[in-house]
Amino acid sequence: VESWCCNIRSDTTTSARSTTRRPTTTTTTTTTTTTTTLPPTVLDAITEDFEFDSFVFLMAAADLVDYLTMDQVTLLVPDNNAFAQIPEEVIFDLLLNDDELRRIMLYHVIPNESLTEAAIAASTQLTTAIGATIQVQTLGGVVFLEAATIVQADIVAQNGYAQVIDNVLLPPDVSTSTTTTTTT
Repeated sequence: VESWCCNIRSDTTTSARSTTRRPTTTTTTTTTTTTTTLPPTVLDAITEDFEFDSFVFLMAAADLVDYLTMDQVTLLVPDNNAFAQIPEEVIFDLLLNDDELRRIMLYHVIPNESLTEAAIAASTQLTTAIGATIQVQTLGGVVFLEAATIVQADIVAQNGYAQVIDNVLLPPDVSTSTTTTTTT
């Protein structure tokens, strides 16, 4: 009996000693990886923002949506405020004149090139989808594309870039006076 009793004391003493431990420091490192998935097309990128509804609507009305999804494209996208500067009558006339609407909208498309704002700023001109050129000038860090300036740069997608501009560009052979309706 004594041995059993001694064994219990012995175990208790041992247990008490083994529970006394020195503090330890544990370091845990966590690595967070963020993956950004680009929209597949510039069309997808600009339809995420309602500020470009007018541009998307007119491209669709002119049956030019394929240009928004082609490989390697740069779009010069007037925002809704730029289109609001054009009288409603002119917009309605354009909707009735497919050829004129197509020329104006294609003047905002730079095909086969995926251009950042920096690449545009380094250029002197851009060749549009209708073959006409847009003159580029950079003054004080502001990129001018004829009568427009880039106001939001580098909306990126897998197939190219959209550069937001503050005015609707007109090809050299189109003027707003040729798009107004004359009533007699």
